[in-house]
Amino acid sequence: MKTIATALVLAAASAGSPTQAQGAPFDGAKVIDSLDEATLQASIAVLGATTTPLDEEENTIRIAYPNGMRGVARRMACEGPETCRGLILLGYFTPPKDLPEERAQDALSRFGFEQVISSVVVNQEGEHVVKTYVMLDGGVTQANLVNWIGLFGESLAAYQQM
Repeated sequence: MKTIATALVLAAASAGSPTQAQGAPFDGAKVIDSLDEATLQASIAVLGATTTPLDEEENTIRIAYPNGMRGVARRMACEGPETCRGLILLGYFTPPKDLPEERAQDALSRFGFEQVISSVVVNQEGEHVVKTYVMLDGGVTQANLVNWIGLFGESLAAYQQM
């Protein structure tokens, strides 16, 4: 819980000082109801994280968080390159082969109670996928978007520790 509080403090502190990323200024009070690439990049930059595009449209990017975690962000529910109404954040973990099944199941069940921001599922390849979906319908402030993205990075670190 302490790491979540740290992320919130970091994002709140950043909300008071505009940051420039890819030509888009950060404005914590700005209400976002449609996510374009520049706004997403500016929001990630506030956290000190970096990105790498994973597709030509740059709807899907890899995020490298300052805490060493890596995740994937994909703008969703798009009606064009600049009008996406959702964001999914994903992190993939491959459990060690020698991890007892009961320990893996315990981590899955505890995570749901301890990290409310994210959920975890096991995909067909046996990877544990930590995920969060941010809906922008009705709008969220850019400071809130930064909080969601930052808390997701903290939740990846928490899952890795389980």
